[in-house]
Amino acid sequence: GGDRVVVYGKTVHNYDFRDRPAYPVCVSILRDPTALRVLVEEHPTVVHLRDPETGKTLLQVAVEKQDERAVEALLQSRARIGLLRDKWGNTPMSVAVKAKSKGIVQLILQAVLDKRVSNSPGSMAA
Repeated sequence: GGDRVVVYGKTVHNYDFRDRPAYPVCVSILRDPTALRVLVEEHPTVVHLRDPETGKTLLQVAVEKQDERAVEALLQSRARIGLLRDKWGNTPMSVAVKAKSKGIVQLILQAVLDKRVSNSPGSMAA
C-alpha cells in the first residue's frame, strides 16, 4: 500500500504512513493543534498512520492523552477514519469510554453519525 514519490526527479519509490520515522514525527505534532490541523488538511491520509509495533493510530494516542483539540482536528480529516484496533484490541472509542472522557466520546460519536468515521471497529469500509 502507500503512495508513490519521485526522488530527485528520477526515481519512483513507494512509501507508506507505517514507515518510520513518520509515526513518531506525527505523534509529536499532536502537541500543536495549529500544526496538526494544517497537516490533516494538507495530508488527510495521515490519520491512517499507525505505530508499526503497537498498531496505535494517531487518533488513539490523542484519545489516550485526553486531548480533545487533537481528537477534533484528526476527526476533521477528509479521509474516512476507521476505529482500528491496536495489538491489545483497543480502539480509540474503547479507550475514551474506559477513561470516561465524555467530550471525546461525544466527538467520536458525532463523527460516526456524520459518516466521517466507520462505525465498525477495525473497518475502513464505507
